[in-house]
Amino acid sequence: MVLLLSILFTSCATMISGTKQKITVTGNVNAPVQLLVDGQVYSDVKLPAKVNIKRKNAVSKISAFIPNYNVEKQELSKTFNHVVWANAVGTVLFPTFMFVDWATGANKTSEQKVIAFNFMPASSPAEISNAYIDYGTECYDNDYLDMALSLFHQANEIDSSNEIALQKINTVYDRMDYLEKQAQLKA
Repeated sequence: MVLLLSILFTSCATMISGTKQKITVTGNVNAPVQLLVDGQVYSDVKLPAKVNIKRKNAVSKISAFIPNYNVEKQELSKTFNHVVWANAVGTVLFPTFMFVDWATGANKTSEQKVIAFNFMPASSPAEISNAYIDYGTECYDNDYLDMALSLFHQANEIDSSNEIALQKINTVYDRMDYLEKQAQLKA
């Protein structure tokens, strides 16, 4: 009986809470929003919407983009997930099982369950262009190279005097060339 209980109560946070946590994203706009949440893109989202954050990350990053608005960003820090204490029975007999919750990240949780974005309209072509560059950089950092390239091109079309857009376009092309050469070497 004790063995059965210890197996049932091992990795409780992983089994009960999971490795991802749902949060609600709200905002002051009716237009569809593009969200980048812990490296995952959510396209054409109507707010309020539920998205998943990774429990394993110490901080979850959320970026929101709407054309002609400034990019909104928020970070969620994590705290201890008290469901881990349900492991007490299992870890008495099998102490190694407690590490499963730490390895999967289920030992963390965000106390903030709702994110509220306050979207501000961009007031000039330069500001709109910079918003495209800002969100494009977020996409680039998460290896969404095609999306980043598209955003940088749009930034350049909006404000052709924005030299940062051209630099970013060249950076994406360089990264794409590098990845293509790496793929050819592996083949």
